[in-house]
Amino acid sequence: MSRSFASLLVSLANGLSLFRVCGAPVLVYLIWRSPDSDSYRYAAFWLVACMQACDMVDGALARRGSRKLAVRNYLGEMIDPVADKLYLGAAFVTLGLTGQLPGWIVALVVARDVAIIAGWTTVYRRFGVRLLPNLVGKLTDGSLALLAGMALLRINPGILRTLTHLVAALAITSGWLYGRMAQRAMVAAAYRRLRILAATRRRARVGSDKRSIGATR
Repeated sequence: MSRSFASLLVSLANGLSLFRVCGAPVLVYLIWRSPDSDSYRYAAFWLVACMQACDMVDGALARRGSRKLAVRNYLGEMIDPVADKLYLGAAFVTLGLTGQLPGWIVALVVARDVAIIAGWTTVYRRFGVRLLPNLVGKLTDGSLALLAGMALLRINPGILRTLTHLVAALAITSGWLYGRMAQRAMVAAAYRRLRILAATRRRARVGSDKRSIGATR
């Protein structure tokens, strides 16, 4: 695979992430109209499925292209999680407002996403460390998309209730794991800073001692 083709894969991956960002308002409109129209309801379902498929494809493309280029796709690392949080959060809020999902699961999903984004931002701004999505987080996003799709298809209420509780448990678990990841990253970054500061002071002290010895001679 040539470097130009690898660069094309990375650009395509970033484009798919941007598609999810731009498609979020369309998804909100379709879900908002879905209670009164089967056409809008099925259109919303297929858009959710398409966006989730794009999430799976863009990750694979970005990894393959980045390995060939031997550089990190910083733009994709930033856009991809934001796109997931944006379109899934918008979908859940709209599903809650239209009465298609209970309010407590909507509040849980929104609170989790806000906490994750706040944690990512804090760790990056204070320590310059980028927190990347983990496997449990990706599984959670996939389960959220599944729940949104099943709500739009209006499956059996008992099955939807069970699925909702399973997704809630996974969302809580992934949120806790992201919190642990952020904590470990902050501790590691603070420890590195202390080591650098100690080494700098040690070099300064050695230099001062050498100058003192030279002056006495």
